[in-house]
Amino acid sequence: MTDIAVVVSTCDKYHILWEPFCHGLRKYWSDCPWIIQWITNHLDAPMGETVKVGDDANWSDTSIAALRIINAEVVLWIHDDNWLTERVDNDILASLGRLLLDHDDLNAIRLSNCYMSTTCGGYKHDERLRMLCQDSQQRCSLQPSFWRREVLLNLLQSGESPWSFEGEAAHRSWDRPGDHTCCREGFYPLRNLSHVDPADWGDEAMRRGEWTTAAVKYAVRERININFSIHPNGNKNTKVPY
Repeated sequence: MTDIAVVVSTCDKYHILWEPFCHGLRKYWSDCPWIIQWITNHLDAPMGETVKVGDDANWSDTSIAALRIINAEVVLWIHDDNWLTERVDNDILASLGRLLLDHDDLNAIRLSNCYMSTTCGGYKHDERLRMLCQDSQQRCSLQPSFWRREVLLNLLQSGESPWSFEGEAAHRSWDRPGDHTCCREGFYPLRNLSHVDPADWGDEAMRRGEWTTAAVKYAVRERININFSIHPNGNKNTKVPY
């Protein structure tokens, strides 16, 4: 078993997102120290390793099947619409990932900050982190995060979408042991699209299955070609975000 793996949560129907995602990896994280594993149905990933789970059912069943295959103690979970915008600091990431390996009572580290009302003071082993309250509705986010693989697997429930997972898994986590934390100062260091133009950018390239204006701005800034007349799921797009 490896210590840490980067896991890209995706599926075949959203393969149009893969090349922009890879663009960010190649430009801003070409020296990633860990194996990068892509969750797909039948297609091969464009880089790294592929974890094929067969026909698509729903997000949570796909994730459950993949996590049962992935042989890592800790996973850095990233969705396919979180495109990198600046150089990733391996030293910071490695030190955060190491916390989960060194402290059995730590379940997750979200690489973003949280509302102060959802946190309950600093994390005792690292001043960069804050504790998420035991009864917080925000305890289980799918923003880029380090997770103890077994914890994430046990929190998943068949038939859920990513959005329902974030709400329901938080409740499921309330009576389970282990700390959930977030970073004090924004994305640290995996910044998403809002970092480039926080005044009007969204947090991801796709929201509720639709392209965002953030994706268009990313394509312009990075000088990459994305056919926004094609919906992220491969069909003709009726909501072009211009």
